[in-house]
Formats: sequence, structure tokens, C-alpha cells
Amino acid sequence: MLRNIVLGGFVLCAILLMPMPVTFARGGGVIGSPKAKPKIYSTNVPITNGMGTYNGCIDYIVQFQIGQNVSSFEIAPAGSTEWRMLVDANQIPLHVNNGRIVHLRQEIFDNNYTFDVRINGAVVWHNVELSNERLIIFGYNDGPTIVAITDFYRK
Repeated sequence: MLRNIVLGGFVLCAILLMPMPVTFARGGGVIGSPKAKPKIYSTNVPITNGMGTYNGCIDYIVQFQIGQNVSSFEIAPAGSTEWRMLVDANQIPLHVNNGRIVHLRQEIFDNNYTFDVRINGAVVWHNVELSNERLIIFGYNDGPTIVAITDFYRK
């Protein structure tokens, strides 16, 4: 009897310690599998205030812990109302389930790395600083909050 309990404990520990596969938004594959290729979302129109100087692209990662799925993700330069929706190469808007990680790309003009982020057309996070390979976890607790920021995130 004791042997079965100990063996069951080992099996339970092995199951709980087993890494869970992380998938990309819209079925881009499981990270670590041969066909894992992140689906990159970006704006279809550059975000700039007027004729800005192009500084390049950055790739960053976001996760939503807001209690609901995200059906639209819009971004604008901090303090402006020039919202641009993030879409994939086929112009399909970003849709990501709560708790999932998604890879995004942003063009940078005039060295402006600070943006406002709006999801589902309602909730706005102000002055979010984007950086290459940065994981930003968005949360909502009596208002929009940034739960965590991790630089040089690799997954």
C-alpha cells in the first residue's frame, strides 16, 4: 500500500513538473517544435506624427492577464489619438486568448518608443515603453496596470 502511494506521488510530481507547450496566437505552432514559427502582428500603416525619421523595427512580446480575450489591439504614439490596429500579413486583426503570449512588431519613427495601447476599443494603457525582445504583461485591477516587464525575453 505504501509503495503504491509513493509511486503515485512520483507520477504526480512528474506530471506537475512537465513543461507545458506555449503556442503562438492564431495557431502559429508550439514553441520548440520544428514548425514553430511565430505569427508576427504589426500595423498596416506606419505610426508617426507627420513626416518622421524612420529608425527601424522592434519585435516585442505581450501577454494579457485581464480576464477576457483580446479581439482588437490598437497602438498610438503616447498622448495622441492616431490609433492603428495591429494585423498580420493577411490584414487579419490580432485575436488572442487571455493568458496567451503573442509576438508583435512595431516600426519606430523619431526615436519614439513610448506608445498608448488600447484593447477591445475600450481599455487604454498609457505611456507603455516598447523595446526589442521585451515581454510586457498587461493586467487589469480597478484599471489598466502593467503587471510585469521582462527585457531580453527569449522563449
